[in-house]
Order: sequence, then structure tokens, then C-alpha cells
Amino acid sequence: MLQISATDPKAKPWQTTVFLDDDGEVYMPAGVFGDELQLALCLSYDGQPQLPHEGHVYAPASWLAREYPRLAPKINEAVKHIRQYKPTSDGTPQADDGHALATMATEMVGTIH
Repeated sequence: MLQISATDPKAKPWQTTVFLDDDGEVYMPAGVFGDELQLALCLSYDGQPQLPHEGHVYAPASWLAREYPRLAPKINEAVKHIRQYKPTSDGTPQADDGHALATMATEMVGTIH
């Protein structure tokens, strides 16, 4: 699991953090989309995985795109950029094209609400 974070003085760190699993699924902060507890319950009800991290819940982007069809284009654009990251030998994320895609993608996540 790769954690990708960006620094944004206007957002809390959890709001600009996403995760990329080994299967290519991106996990986004549920609290950006609505009530975090309610979304965690919905994830459980739907049998979807959820990633708890530092007191917050991260939801699969594929599920979020289905549940929030109006936001699906923005979610899918962020996912496209996040998936370009691969861990380096020290475990830090590195984009294939060398651009700061994580910053852009996590800023997209931060502006979804």
C-alpha cells in the first residue's frame, strides 16, 4: 500500500492523503465526501473494503464514483493521476513522468466537497 500526501496549508493532512493498493485501487478520504461515520457504515453495508488510518476512514475510489455520480469525473481524473505513482527504493512515491501528480491529485480530492 502506497501512501501519497500533499501539503496544503488550507487543508488538514488527512484531507490531502490518498492510498494506492497493490491492485491499483485508490482509497480517498471519506470525510471529504460527507459524514465519515455514515460513509463507513455504508461501506460496511455494501461489503466494500475501507482503510482506517490515523482516526479517519479512506474509501475505494471506485465505490465513491458509483455513489457520487456527479463527482465521478473528478474522482476518476484524480485516480488516473494517482495510479501513475510507483514507490521508489526508499518507499516514497515517484511519478513516471516526474511531475508533482500527487499534489494535483490530492488537491482535487480536497476540492471535491
